[in-house]
Amino acid sequence: MIWPKLNEITSFIPNGKNISERQEELAERLDLNLDRRVRTLSKGNRQKVGILYAFQHQPDVMILDEPTIGLDPLIRQVVMDLIREAAQAGATVLLSSHDLSEVAAVCGRAAILREGHLNELAPISRIVQQGRRQLKVWFTEGTQIPSLPVDKLPGVHLIQQEKESLHITYHGSIDPVLKWLSYYPVDRISTPQTSLEEAFIQYYNKNRPSESSTHQVAESKEAANE
Repeated sequence: MIWPKLNEITSFIPNGKNISERQEELAERLDLNLDRRVRTLSKGNRQKVGILYAFQHQPDVMILDEPTIGLDPLIRQVVMDLIREAAQAGATVLLSSHDLSEVAAVCGRAAILREGHLNELAPISRIVQQGRRQLKVWFTEGTQIPSLPVDKLPGVHLIQQEKESLHITYHGSIDPVLKWLSYYPVDRISTPQTSLEEAFIQYYNKNRPSESSTHQVAESKEAANE
C-alpha cells in the first residue's frame, strides 16, 4: 500500500483549492507538517491529522470522540479553540471525552450515559447546581473554630477543618448555614465552584443501586427462574 503525503490528498476533495487553504491554516495552528507521510507520524501527530480532516470542510455537524487524547497542552488548547469557533459559526458539535473539564470549557449542554441509557441531558450549569455546593469560611484570628452541628443542618457535611477555617458542602438553600455562621466572628467566605466532574461523580453515587435493592433484584430473578 502506498501512503500519500497529506498535501497530496487534496486533489481527491471537491473544491480542492479552498480545502487546501483551510488545511494549511489548520496545519499551522496544529503545528503539523503536511509534507510528511502519515505512516511516519507519531501517535500525537496522527491525532492532529484526524482533527485536521474533521475541521477542514467546516461541516454543520461534527462528532468528536476524545479529540485531544495524546496531544500536548498547547495543542489541546488549539483544539478547544477550534471547537468553540465551529460552534460559534453555527455547527452542532457532539464531544465525547473522559476529561470533563474540557467538556465544561466548550459545551453548553452535557449528556450523562449510564449502562447504555441516556440518564440526563441538560445545560451544564443545571447539572452542576444539582450537586452539592461548597462553602469555605475563615473565622477572625484567635476564634475557636466551632463544631459543625450536622444534626441541625441537614444536608451539610464537613470536608476539612483547619486552624482558622471550615470547608463544607451543602445541598439546597444556604440560608440555614449563614444563620448558624452569624453567631460567630467570620472574617471572609468563599464559594468554590463545583466542577462538572464533581457533579458527575455525585450524580453516579446518588443513582447507584443500593446493596439491598441489588439483592432484591437478584432474588426476584431467582424466583422467576424457579
